[in-house]
Amino acid sequence: MMERKGTELFFPILLACSLYFLAFGGCAPGHTRTETLLDTPEHHANTGFRLLDRDRVEDAEREFVLALHSDVSDVKAQCGIGLIHARRGAFSQALKCMALAEKNAKTEKDRAFIHVSYMRVYTMQKGAEWLGNVERNFLDAVGMAKDFPDAYFYLGVAHMEAFEFRKAEDDFNKVKALHAGLREEADRELETVSKIILARPGSAAGKKIAILKRMTRAETAALLVEELKLKEILKKGRAKTIGEPSKSSEEATGKKPFPLIPDWKNHPLEKDIDAILALDIEGLKRAPGGSFFPDQNITRAEYAMAVGDIMVKFKNNPTLATRFTGRDSPFSDVRNDEPYFTAVMLCTEGTGIMEPKSGVFNPAGGVAGADALLIIRRLKDELSIY
Repeated sequence: MMERKGTELFFPILLACSLYFLAFGGCAPGHTRTETLLDTPEHHANTGFRLLDRDRVEDAEREFVLALHSDVSDVKAQCGIGLIHARRGAFSQALKCMALAEKNAKTEKDRAFIHVSYMRVYTMQKGAEWLGNVERNFLDAVGMAKDFPDAYFYLGVAHMEAFEFRKAEDDFNKVKALHAGLREEADRELETVSKIILARPGSAAGKKIAILKRMTRAETAALLVEELKLKEILKKGRAKTIGEPSKSSEEATGKKPFPLIPDWKNHPLEKDIDAILALDIEGLKRAPGGSFFPDQNITRAEYAMAVGDIMVKFKNNPTLATRFTGRDSPFSDVRNDEPYFTAVMLCTEGTGIMEPKSGVFNPAGGVAGADALLIIRRLKDELSIY
């Protein structure tokens, strides 16, 4: 039995979806479309889901609307529009679209696909009993279409979001064992979940950040403060000036080129940002104007600077900061005069904490939560912190 809302609103929903189709389908008077062999509901809906999985939401929406142009009762396209509503936080509208798709379902495969779509909506919504709703819809889906890879894959996604990483690993392995669709996607998720399991996040913040594709500067601060427990480990180390950030030349002279802007105040992670700023960690300092840019993605270069500075402070060994001065860079994308060069070298050649690929470090690249956690695990090993 599906967990859903609004199935009694079929005709109002049909009208709403029809109006949606007319508004976005480019059907103004006199407008014509060139028909091709690929201009079918199935082709457009499948393309829409591929685009949605790549986060190209607007392009996916266009494809779903084109599918509905050809067949206003196309189940996949209706589910696709529902998932777009869910991505935008309009969960009531999303569930209405799923209810409409149920009315139009003709086969068991259609119904299984709808159950999987419900799974995806509930995972995004995370309302009351959301995981139970996902698992019930999973059972309905595989009951209607045995060995349906999509059902196992999105169950794995739900278990990841619920921080049940061992269950997620089993789900993604099941996708691979089916030798059907989504094998490449399952491989990527398995790579992520294996890193998380190896890193063993212990804090609530660590588990939440573990599943992120890219971390922000605020989330990096939370990871270091809450998962690494940075203030505590630096006190246990040989650092002598914890909590006493060094003054910049502008602060020392009393000259500030711009007014200080505390752009992280009232941010959900404000306390973690305050804590990281008090520890004066390289790569996570305020900009000259005073901003922290909490929602800006952290780069690999900045993360290396932070990790390198933690090593220097923990060991109270300033010579580490100049250890690689004058050395040639082994990376084609990192010059030896870059401010983050020594940190990159400390994290790669010096310790193996961070892993480059094929002779490049990718300093401007983002840092996924699972990778960040694994780096923290290696950092603990390097500093003998257990």
